[in-house]
Amino acid sequence: MTDSDKIFREQGLVAYKEHQKQNIDVPLEKGVAFPFVSRLLKINEDFPTARPVEVILMSKNSPESGLRAFNSFNHYGLDISRAVLSSGDANFQYLPAFNADLFLSSNEDDVKEALKLDYPAGRIVESIIDDDSPELRLAFDFDGVLADDESEKVYKEKGMEEYRKYESSKKTNPLSPGPLEPLLKKISSFQKMERTYGQSHPEYHSQN
Repeated sequence: MTDSDKIFREQGLVAYKEHQKQNIDVPLEKGVAFPFVSRLLKINEDFPTARPVEVILMSKNSPESGLRAFNSFNHYGLDISRAVLSSGDANFQYLPAFNADLFLSSNEDDVKEALKLDYPAGRIVESIIDDDSPELRLAFDFDGVLADDESEKVYKEKGMEEYRKYESSKKTNPLSPGPLEPLLKKISSFQKMERTYGQSHPEYHSQN
């Protein structure tokens, strides 16, 4: 929504709303998260009964933008049916109501604010991805993401010697889970679903 945002900043709210109204049937260009979202939603296509994935639009834009966004979802074949449109206000506080496992945004400040409230969040940045590939590949940092970063905090605050002592005293204790552990567990369950289905439907793996 780069063009729309530019109109809002340079010409104001009235011009912005009029622009969205006039272009309501013009699909928006793909954003930075499009490849990830489209691959993630493909899981629902493979398992239409279970439909284990839901993507929710959370935007500071107005309802006028929301109508255009949903028209764009239909254009690109994205199965997204729920949204929070806050007309300029923050919206990540609604994450618990949706039982969401991850908040993604290209806005660094929004991500930082969500993290301050202990919501699992990450920033999407511009990257070069093969948009035609159906494969979904995820890479996670370990400390502070999949596992608690308690040891790293000791290192930063007290130095290497205290870090070694702390690690030695805790070596038999498992690390506490990090903020993305629930998401990783669900992704693991998707993989188990796929393996189970593939065992009884050999043609599945030849098609995916």
